[in-house]
Amino acid sequence: LEALEDGYEIIGELGARRDVRTIMARRRSDGTDVLVTVFRKPEGDEGNALSHLASDPNRLAQHSHPNLVRVHEACWLNSDTLALVTDRVRYPVLEELLIRRNEEFSPPRVAMVLRDINSAIEWARDGKIVHRHVDPSSVFVEPGSDRVLLSFVLRPLPRADMPGPDDDARTIASLARAVLTRSVADPERDRLPLGELRPGLSDRLIEQTDALLDPER
Repeated sequence: LEALEDGYEIIGELGARRDVRTIMARRRSDGTDVLVTVFRKPEGDEGNALSHLASDPNRLAQHSHPNLVRVHEACWLNSDTLALVTDRVRYPVLEELLIRRNEEFSPPRVAMVLRDINSAIEWARDGKIVHRHVDPSSVFVEPGSDRVLLSFVLRPLPRADMPGPDDDARTIASLARAVLTRSVADPERDRLPLGELRPGLSDRLIEQTDALLDPER
């Protein structure tokens, strides 16, 4: 992280995110608390995922969306490692709330959270942001209001056919299933039918979610 030390004071490292390093830091110029997320080239990437992630902040800086964590800059640490500097959000992440199991996620509450996430994803797609994937570890939920702030997650890209509306719909469906089943706390639930895990859900919701996640069904 030596490349960041001129601009940022490194405070400590968090362990909440998977597959990435997440570091608390303070900007030396004005004392702003920030989060530095360090990404490495993902396995199976054919479409220069890191390069797209580095260029996305330029587009994000031109505009804003109320449900997106503000991105300050992207810094290359080496040819296969990129650091993304964002606001430090102090809300709990959705993944943590699901694992704790001390809050109910009723279908109306899930729908409200997903509405805001989908709004940010659609906005980003319209703005030609390539990385629009979201998972429970990158969604922050404000206690009391359920206001959502989110960061987009790096994922491998194909050589052609960049992520489109179908991929975004699958992201929402996968989040819906993760929240409704709390599968982040028990991965075995991913193998069980949604209707079996949540028998009170409407048949239409179950069918639509399953169809988005598995178009061949």
